Amino acid sequence: MTRTLVTRVLFDDSKAVGVEVIGNKNQDNDASQLPRQIRARKFVVVSAGAIGSALILQRSGVGEAARLSKLGISVVADLPAGANYEDHSSCIITYHVSDDVETLDSIMEGKPGVMEPYLAQFANGKGFLKSNVNDAGSKIRPSPKELEVIGPAFSKIWKRQYESAPDKPVFIQTIVNGFLGPRTVVPEKSCFMVLGNIAVYPISKGHVYITSTDPYSPPDFRTGFLEEQADVEMHVWMYKRSRETARRMPGYRGEYAPLHPRFPEGSAASCIRLDGPPSVSVQDLVYTPDDNIAVEEFVRERGGTTWHSVATVQMKPKDKGANTYSTALLVGEKAAILIAEDLGLILP
Repeated sequence: MTRTLVTRVLFDDSKAVGVEVIGNKNQDNDASQLPRQIRARKFVVVSAGAIGSALILQRSGVGEAARLSKLGISVVADLPAGANYEDHSSCIITYHVSDDVETLDSIMEGKPGVMEPYLAQFANGKGFLKSNVNDAGSKIRPSPKELEVIGPAFSKIWKRQYESAPDKPVFIQTIVNGFLGPRTVVPEKSCFMVLGNIAVYPISKGHVYITSTDPYSPPDFRTGFLEEQADVEMHVWMYKRSRETARRMPGYRGEYAPLHPRFPEGSAASCIRLDGPPSVSVQDLVYTPDDNIAVEEFVRERGGTTWHSVATVQMKPKDKGANTYSTALLVGEKAAILIAEDLGLILP
């Protein structure tokens, strides 16, 4: 059913027996707001995304009892639906590369005539568009020397969940041959690479709670990203680590300064622009306390998110340590198989 909004799941005691729906006035201004009930013969499956599923469950009486009672919702199950929202925090670091490096920048600029040869190659299953432009990836843990300087908050996390698990990465780093953001923030005809630093097991958590029984009411949504100091310390270290990786690549031509920390004037860590390949004897940058403040401010300002999750279906990034989307597909497919078996259906 299109242009329809699920207000809640209907329960008979603790058994889900159907759903209540209304017309979605966000899609149709004239949609009827008269509630209709749709009864299920076998199952009710709630699959409304990371945020939507938690909100539907809470409006249905599945959630934290104290919160639901304040909104006048009868509690079906006292469960933490909407709590512990989390995601893989990431920082995307941008660098100039030499003009002879093939990147997706010309494609992203969308200039007339650029796409035709790429599309012709793609039609034959070849060429640049067949790539996911993710040229390399690695799983990274700090060395003993790095552990000494990352920070006290992360040190506690390290001892608790990493020290005894030598195969457990702290970060996944990806390298993409081109700038993925809006072209309005970078010069035309520029070539870039970006290094994505993705925290595999983030500590910070947020929440998504309903604020009313009205499905149109904005939720109380807090991402929680980078609220824990341990996550910030991890990203500060990883910024420095990934920068040293970039500075040793033959195609590296410097940092794109507007998308890097604002270092103090005269800092040895300041962004540079090169006309040729970097020296073969590159030395690690030395960061002052003021430089460290600049990097932390950058992380807090620029830190974003990658793949969404929702705790109510146990798709927790800190448990999976991978692209949550891939795991969600796996779990969703298995759920579909189990439901089909219960319904007596034969899947192709």
